[in-house]
Amino acid sequence: MASRKPPTRNDSPAFRRWALLLVTFARALMFFNRFVRSYALPSRFKPVAIRMTSTITGESGRKYTRGKVLQNHRANTSLSVFMADSEDDHFVVKRVTRPFYDLSKHLALEFGSSSRLRVHVDCNDEEAVLVFPYYETTLLALIQGDPEFPTEGQMKVLQQVGEAIQELYSQDWMHLDVKPDNVLVNCNTSQEGCKTVAGTALGDFDLVCKCEQAKPLKTPYAIGNVMWRSPEGQMGRGVTKASDIYSFELVCRTLSSRTSAMRIGPLL
Repeated sequence: MASRKPPTRNDSPAFRRWALLLVTFARALMFFNRFVRSYALPSRFKPVAIRMTSTITGESGRKYTRGKVLQNHRANTSLSVFMADSEDDHFVVKRVTRPFYDLSKHLALEFGSSSRLRVHVDCNDEEAVLVFPYYETTLLALIQGDPEFPTEGQMKVLQQVGEAIQELYSQDWMHLDVKPDNVLVNCNTSQEGCKTVAGTALGDFDLVCKCEQAKPLKTPYAIGNVMWRSPEGQMGRGVTKASDIYSFELVCRTLSSRTSAMRIGPLL
């Protein structure tokens, strides 16, 4: 009589019951996920691209309807930059961290009347939202996308940026992130297609720093954009007002390389 093999662990009744239960649970979970995706949730909750819109009331009492995303914040979408409309005017709204919000309020007290520095024109204290005037393009976009942009317009933009840096320096502030995509530009276009500069402002004060008794700034990390920062900004040591001038000169030289007719000497 052939001997019977003792039941293995995989053949035991308890194991078969657990395996059957696991398979049943997996099938139920697959069905539930399919049901949720197709029927259970309204369309606005389905995994599609979401356009965030809401109304923000500024400190002035003016209401801003938030629209499309201008710049998406990868780590925290609530900190993204949005276009907003109010009374047929365009604005830019941005929720910021509380320390930067407080710093921006201080900058607005010192430079609120400036036409060369883009400080906020309204705010919402409860949500730490800043409202900025809207500019249609940047100097970087003009460099990359409009090779026919007239030399006179380039010179005007650079002059405005130089005056903006000087305005910061008059109150002992350093920008520390001077680069073409932080230079905001509005243009007028004639019927013949000719562009003229209507307005320019230096923006983005995320790295702005007050000079304390003209002491060089020292940090444990590099300061500014890798393509536009000064050697001392790269090292994070000995950063002064001259560091902004170095970055500004790089911007000027970038534009001057596009046309030999451009003279940047008076602006430096």
